[in-house]
Amino acid sequence: MVLRVEYIVILLTVLTLFFSLSFDAEKSKKVAQVEKKDLEFDATIFREVDKNSTISSAFAMSGTRVKDTLRLKNIKFSNSDIKYLIGNNSTYKNNVITLNGDVKMLTVDGLYCETQSARYTKDDRVIYILKPFRGHMGENRLDGDTLRYFLNEKRILVENPRAIIITAN
Repeated sequence: MVLRVEYIVILLTVLTLFFSLSFDAEKSKKVAQVEKKDLEFDATIFREVDKNSTISSAFAMSGTRVKDTLRLKNIKFSNSDIKYLIGNNSTYKNNVITLNGDVKMLTVDGLYCETQSARYTKDDRVIYILKPFRGHMGENRLDGDTLRYFLNEKRILVENPRAIIITAN
């Protein structure tokens, strides 16, 4: 009879250890999932500056940073060439901003465009409109499937353009 009680005590001890270790494993899985985000923020302004002035500025209602990528909600970006570039969702990685959802853009030159997807590459200073767009510059109207605006050269390339150009007599 004494041997059976010892077996029961050993069995209960082993079961207790097994269950306690399994609960710790579950906790470590949850911690590992949370650690994937490096940073989470709300209503934040990002500014790129040099010694004398602001080079560019971006405001985001919310966002996260995972590794080297920022994921931003409701962003408004501006710099010396772009008065504003607005989108519902965006990512920023390797000096490239990609915007999706109700994208609106106004350049300092006066080119205004609306689309659903756009990308701005800071190093090349090129704006890519990736989906069909509607735009205007003053009284001139421009629609098309895609657009590339080379800010250094003030040159626009449009795929399948539809335009109304007003000229002076």
